[in-house]
Amino acid sequence: MEDLVQKPMETLKKLSKVELLSLIKEMKEDPATNLLIIMKEMEEEIQELKCLKDEVNKLTELIGNREVKANNQFEREHYENIQYTRRSNLEISGIPKIFDNKLEDKVLELFAQVGVDVDKTQVEACHRMYSKNGKEKKTIVRLTNRRLIEELMSKRKEVNKYVENVGFPRGTEIYFNDNLCP
Repeated sequence: MEDLVQKPMETLKKLSKVELLSLIKEMKEDPATNLLIIMKEMEEEIQELKCLKDEVNKLTELIGNREVKANNQFEREHYENIQYTRRSNLEISGIPKIFDNKLEDKVLELFAQVGVDVDKTQVEACHRMYSKNGKEKKTIVRLTNRRLIEELMSKRKEVNKYVENVGFPRGTEIYFNDNLCP
């Protein structure tokens, strides 16, 4: 019973003075009937407000999901573009640091030993990449033709057979890998 009285009281507090006076006048004419009608109308209003609140929550969630999907799509396209620019790169791990001053020459010599002839004009860049603590991470070789990268990748299992022929110390292990974005 308290709940039936409490909800209408909260609604009555929100009414303006003019609305309250009008309501009191109607209740004086037929108090019992008007009170039940008013309570029923107020209950209907409360139900309608709950439905509208649920609808607003659903729409807000839907809009939020669309924004997340759009952001994920943008991020995926961004990484695809980064990866596309790296397709002409080859990562080489294991080249000793003693060859830093003639790194490109040693890399070209290694390629020739493997059986892929790469001219100096086909090399756009050849440099070391270091981690934050200064340890060598890898050597990056960027070639002008990605088909050369594919040839080298097909022969990557044979690379360690020719390590000593290039002048690398015995036991040196060289690995060819694709240059993938994080």
